[in-house]
Amino acid sequence: MYLTRYLIRAAARSASLCQYQPIITAHPSNSHRSVVSKHLATSSSTVQGGRKFLTSFVEELEKRGFKEGLDIDKQNVFDLFKLDHTFTINESKLRREYTNIQRSIHPDKFVNSDPVTQDRATNLAMFVNYAYETLKHPYKRARYLLSVKLNESQDELDKKLDAIKLDDEFLSRMMEMREEVELGSDEILLARIAGEVEDDLIALMIAMNKNFKNNETDALIEQLARLKFLGNLHVKLAERQESFSQF
Repeated sequence: MYLTRYLIRAAARSASLCQYQPIITAHPSNSHRSVVSKHLATSSSTVQGGRKFLTSFVEELEKRGFKEGLDIDKQNVFDLFKLDHTFTINESKLRREYTNIQRSIHPDKFVNSDPVTQDRATNLAMFVNYAYETLKHPYKRARYLLSVKLNESQDELDKKLDAIKLDDEFLSRMMEMREEVELGSDEILLARIAGEVEDDLIALMIAMNKNFKNNETDALIEQLARLKFLGNLHVKLAERQESFSQF
């Protein structure tokens, strides 16, 4: 993050030098002085405009419940993207709202602003990215939503997940399928396993959605642990299938 801020500021300083050097002479004429004055006035206006725009935009986000500077555990990011507080979400709306927000706060828009505004835009963009990734992925979304329901941090929830002992049948099946994926050289075999994993994921998420609606938090903790195993296996499968497509 600090490297990004340094590069943005360095680029801004370099751009300013390149713009000023050609018009500064040992004995500037009145016309040259006029050009410099207009340039300084424009630069000042750009800085103030960027700061004002970002402040105004943050105020709009605050109307959705966003609180600048607070960790994600202490905010409801569903409101940030105008989504219902549910496990099943409108993914198209999430992408649309995310794109709209990022288009307004992207750090590149504030390259000519003052350092404070640049830092603010960078931090805000990073938070929005993190919030989007949290809601985009089922496991991260379930983990976040459950931590909200339990009024706990996600780190505290992770400790509960680590203490969960899943049944031996499920764990053995996960190990066998993972070995088949890692050692398998048959695309048909991988496709069959992928189908089984996707069926398991769909069934599990349907059950989790029901339990979220009914606030069955104990059941959700165990289901979240299962979702983590299945999600990791699904990612591994996608990687192996991608490796076949490259040949």
